[in-house]
Parts: sequence; C-alpha cells; structure tokens
Amino acid sequence: EYELKIALKKKKINEVIKILKRGQLSGNAIIQYLKEENWADIALLFEKDPKTRFSLALSSGNIQEAYKNASDIKEKDVYLQLAEHSLNQGYMNVAEKSYQSIKAFSKLSLFYSTQGCFSKLKKMQSIAMDLNNKNEIFSNSLMLGTIRDRIKVLMQTGQVALAYASAKAHKLNDLLP
Repeated sequence: EYELKIALKKKKINEVIKILKRGQLSGNAIIQYLKEENWADIALLFEKDPKTRFSLALSSGNIQEAYKNASDIKEKDVYLQLAEHSLNQGYMNVAEKSYQSIKAFSKLSLFYSTQGCFSKLKKMQSIAMDLNNKNEIFSNSLMLGTIRDRIKVLMQTGQVALAYASAKAHKLNDLLP
C-alpha cells in the first residue's frame, strides 16, 4: 500500500498499474482511495461492478464509459446523472440518448428547444398530444410558439379566461365558443 501511495505521489502511472496488477492490493478501500486522490481513471481499470464503474467514469470525466455502464444499469437516476454530466462537458448526443432512454419528455423538450431542434420539438409535441399530457402540450406550445395549441389546452383545462384573453390578443376569435 505504501509503494502505491508513493508511486501515486510521484505520478508514476505505469508503476501504479504494475502494483495493482500484482493483486496484493484489492478491495473497495483502494478504489475509494484512488477516487479521492483524483485517480478515478486508474481505479476504473480494475473495477468490475457497473455501478462503481459508472461513478468512477463520471469522476474521471469519461462520459463514453459512463454511458456504457448506465446502459448496463438501466436506472432512471443514473441516466439523469449521466445527462447532467454530459451537458456540462458538451456531450449533447449522450445527454439526448440518456433522456430518451428514460422517456424524460419534459427534459427532452427543453433540450431540443435550447439546441434549436424544432423538428424534434414538434415530435415531442406530437408525443404529448398522443399521451394527452396537457402540461407538456402547453409547455411545448410555448417553446414552439403555437398559439392555437396553447389556447386549446387552456380551454380543455378550464382556463377559459386565459384562453379568451390569448385568443383576443392574437386575433384568433375562431377558437372561442
């Protein structure tokens, strides 16, 4: 253990790997130590558990490895974590795939809106309509600027005064009863 810590301090990566490959040191304590000392990428080489590998991959900024492990784990909170880290590091395709994997429709809609992917945002609007999800329909209509959809949702949800005011403001009297 002492040799490992000295090799880490001197940043002798090949020596660290040789020490760990000998197999004399193993277990969660060594993995945790490597993670705490900002050597998660090395710990990742020796860890087998997908959840631990996922955590180590995120710690070391290895988004592709994190995605691979998230696909094995298939848990909502894991995909949400991955999406957040992916967005922070600029891996937009991984963030999108993560949201799609857990059917996080509201997050996908906002993602597509901020990315300027209005064709995909229109698909999200169609999905919201198929699911009859009034909140998503309204939210997507705001992002798309589809006033007619917004007024229809307001009418359907009993917000007649708001629907009436929106219709009058946009001169869409044909939508009113």
